[in-house]
Amino acid sequence: MKPAKTTRKRPKRKVATRSTARRRVTATAAVADIQAAGTSAPPTHDAFLADLLGAFPNEVYLAGRLVNGELGLSADAKLRVFLPDFHWMSSKCLKLFDGNYRFNNGTLGTARDSPFERLLSVLERLPEGSREVYQLGDRFDLWREWVSLRKDTKRDKVPIADVYRRVREDKDVGPLADRLDAVITKYVRGNHDAWLSEVEKPGAAIPPSEDAISVGGTPLRLEHGKRFDLVELLPDAFKASAVAFAPHLKAGEKDIGLFSKDNMERIKSVFQIRKEKRKLDIHVPVWPDGACLVQGAADVDTLSASHTCALDADLFAGGPGGTRELDDYPYAGYFRPYAELADRKAATPVIYVVGHTHHARLVSGHTRNQDRLVVLMDCGGWVERCSIRKDVAGGMTYTESRQIGVQFGNDIRIYQLGGTVPE
Repeated sequence: MKPAKTTRKRPKRKVATRSTARRRVTATAAVADIQAAGTSAPPTHDAFLADLLGAFPNEVYLAGRLVNGELGLSADAKLRVFLPDFHWMSSKCLKLFDGNYRFNNGTLGTARDSPFERLLSVLERLPEGSREVYQLGDRFDLWREWVSLRKDTKRDKVPIADVYRRVREDKDVGPLADRLDAVITKYVRGNHDAWLSEVEKPGAAIPPSEDAISVGGTPLRLEHGKRFDLVELLPDAFKASAVAFAPHLKAGEKDIGLFSKDNMERIKSVFQIRKEKRKLDIHVPVWPDGACLVQGAADVDTLSASHTCALDADLFAGGPGGTRELDDYPYAGYFRPYAELADRKAATPVIYVVGHTHHARLVSGHTRNQDRLVVLMDCGGWVERCSIRKDVAGGMTYTESRQIGVQFGNDIRIYQLGGTVPE
């Protein structure tokens, strides 16, 4: 019998616009919090959110949150910020790859009002001893840069050092990269910038990057997220050559954010039927309702009480397919291989912090013996587009993805920065 699948009816799409007037509206409470905290106060979620709201008034959206004592991070006093894929390309490269699949920083340049510049200013105000900043790979799109340089120079072979130098010294990319280096960012290599390993030689004036980072004394495991992508079995040169066939690639749209009570009730009711009648192969779309606007710390707590902010993968395990049940649901399915990896290798709770998919999400669950918590914190990206909404009753729209992950204590969050929901 062919599975009966329902399709998700997307809301009527509106075009997200940037309102200069709205950007000038300042949340009084947020500014007061920033001024009270100063630059020497130890960062907390509330203080950091206040600073974000000062830099992005009316443009901070909660895309995920998990508060759980099992995370084992309560004794850690660090505020950690995780930055997902940028896909930085030089201005010369962007002339060839002229679609809108690119870094979402407005005009990319270093104008003081550009989104990434505002985020850098927030990071620079954090006390150095209390902050940790990580970039999760695909900082540079060396594949597209390589294709572009070969075309411009009419050479089949170009040194990777030349490819890196062209994008790193670009007039728009260079100043942003300098400031990111200056906040002592630790870097993970992705698939599009895996070639960084060839230019990061001992003694080179290039910050080192790693394939993965384990944050000492914590369950945090940082990697790009390509580990279970079957395309990554192909040689890098082949994959890099393949991007040449899509110079006008358009950005996709990712459904991110929180699950309303009605949405979760619908999902749970179908899974209850699947558990009771295991031969009935029905499916239900599992998609969130959009990242929700926040204007202060109280909004985060209110949304956490009224929504599901991190999907519980244990919900799927009781179906006919067991943990394989997750494979039928793209939003949740990416969690399963990480849970199985933790089941084989981890002796304690583990939080996998990744990028790669450009699809922000928080999914948690337990190992097969139900004895260890596993969390997938997919921090999304600064490429492609994502869903946002102003409030529960309001409509949803799509805007440029600009996500960050944040961890302080046993509270982990994903924010979307920027975008306006039309009235």
